Amino acid sequence: MDVTFPFGLPWPTATYLSLYVATLTLHMLLMHYVLAGAAWLTGSSLVNLRRSKPAQQTTIAKALQDWLPFALGGAITAGVAPLLFVQILYQREFYTANLLLSHRWMSILPILILAFYLLYLQKSTWLNHRAAVLKPWVWLLITSCFLFVGYSWTENHLLSLQKQDSWTTFFAERRYFFARWEIPLRLAIWLASAFTTLAAVLAWQLCNVPTPEVAPISKSSDQRDFTSEWRGLRTASFLAIGLSMGLSLGYFFTMTLETRTIVAGPLAWPYILLTVAAWGTQIWIWWRMTAPKHGTSRMLLALSAAVVVTTLGMNVIREAIRLAEVDLATLFPRHADAANVGGAGVFLFFLILNAGVMVWVVRQVVLHLNANGDH
Repeated sequence: MDVTFPFGLPWPTATYLSLYVATLTLHMLLMHYVLAGAAWLTGSSLVNLRRSKPAQQTTIAKALQDWLPFALGGAITAGVAPLLFVQILYQREFYTANLLLSHRWMSILPILILAFYLLYLQKSTWLNHRAAVLKPWVWLLITSCFLFVGYSWTENHLLSLQKQDSWTTFFAERRYFFARWEIPLRLAIWLASAFTTLAAVLAWQLCNVPTPEVAPISKSSDQRDFTSEWRGLRTASFLAIGLSMGLSLGYFFTMTLETRTIVAGPLAWPYILLTVAAWGTQIWIWWRMTAPKHGTSRMLLALSAAVVVTTLGMNVIREAIRLAEVDLATLFPRHADAANVGGAGVFLFFLILNAGVMVWVVRQVVLHLNANGDH
């Protein structure tokens, strides 16, 4: 393709691609918080278990434990829209991958239900009264559930990019797993980028700035602990950005020459530059913010914008890789037929309505927590 995404395409295709990437970005940001937050608590609980005297729960741990159930619900809700758009865009490819993976693909649903209830179990007094050794294993199980879901989606995505012959062979051999070397690499990139989002959200919390996404931290918290946790966030962010850049570059050079040429060409190169610039912006901002007192609203807004731009750019690049493998021109008539069905007004109405309701609910929870002096 010799045009930049999503320009130069018929308006139905361009519209669906744009909406897909935009809604996927929202879903990914929420899932970043959920996955990286669960992984963070898994690591911190295992470290705490090894100590002779367990440390008091940190501000970050308390905030994550309180907000992860809500964030998971938001991520699942936000995942409905991109799921619908990907079916419109790649109906045959997406459904074929679903059918070939069969019941194991559908196991995503019970796994998510299990993770959802385990997140609430972490908040219960029942678990707090059990042996301390139990809690890290529960967090490890929760993180494993999210990694399984990410693995399944990645596997499904890569299987959908295969040709007819590969699908026929997969079915004839009665295989249940689509083993590809790209899967662990893609998962590693996703996990690394998740920690950059998590660090940005937690920065808002530690700086006691009320936002619709998180509850502000109690002003009675120990500033020394804040400084220590802030350093942990900076270190985690630097490492995550470095890993994201390194792994993404490594993945780029493992692509076929044809795919690499298309992705690095007019289709996605502006987004590659935008993503690199956003990574650099995150590094610069974290370098400047050496302590919570340096986290002004302006700096945190810039950091948040950089995280959103990074996620958006990476999603466009991900879609460009798919477009390099799929003959998009053959799909134009399907997209045009879907656009003639109607329903755009209904979609926009409920999009605005649901977004407003979610913001209102989060705001009410934040006000309630503030009134009770909780995190």
